[in-house]
Amino acid sequence: MIVATRWLGWVSLGFALGCQNGDDASTGEATASVASTGGSTGGDETTTPTGGVMTTTVDTAEPVVCDTPEGCTAMAEGDLADVTMPFFRGTFCVSDAVKPGDKLAISVTTCAHPCLTLAKYAFKWANRCDADGCEAALAFYHPGVTGAACPADVFGEFDPAACVLAGPYTLGIQPPAMEGRGSLLLPFLTNADAAAIAGGEEGAALWARVDAHAQAAPRRIAISYAAGNQSAPASCGEGVAGCTCSSVGLE
Repeated sequence: MIVATRWLGWVSLGFALGCQNGDDASTGEATASVASTGGSTGGDETTTPTGGVMTTTVDTAEPVVCDTPEGCTAMAEGDLADVTMPFFRGTFCVSDAVKPGDKLAISVTTCAHPCLTLAKYAFKWANRCDADGCEAALAFYHPGVTGAACPADVFGEFDPAACVLAGPYTLGIQPPAMEGRGSLLLPFLTNADAAAIAGGEEGAALWARVDAHAQAAPRRIAISYAAGNQSAPASCGEGVAGCTCSSVGLE
């Protein structure tokens, strides 16, 4: 189980704790930075989601146990086709001080092994709340990945100097409208987890897969929500005011 960073001392602004969660998804082309408001994106078309109450039941299947990228290095090798690859390594940035109700501006840059070809990206997010507060998880993945003559560590910690960087992809997600401190988690997931999420899992089932793995500290960025904060920037990135960035697995 992960040790979650939760919001403390928040004041509810029209959001009821309990079973309400925000879950949504978006897709785009991996060869371009496609902006999204959190709905589904195809080309330049964007559909804004309405949000809603979580209805997904908890996945009863046991998620694949794989606590670190090193533990996944034997998952696949050789010629690969139609693999759903989650964010194993790379960088991501998020607006870290925003007004309650603002969308979070996020950018994600994926490190991929040079044997791979990434054609698309997609993401889902889920907000989880209890009496102690809320946290948001962003499941970011690349569907339809192909590979040629890939080594056993294609999804592991190969030499960072070999990384082929894809992105940055610009996206936005909607957190609960509260004041206080929170965090965004870009979780470690296995290929099997990502495929299941791409296949329709969300809400509690998404969290079950997140919670099946130890989550390294660089995968979580703290966020401050306060009415006195500036509005979130339209887009986030390294060197952008109001954004914090984190590097995962590139040391």
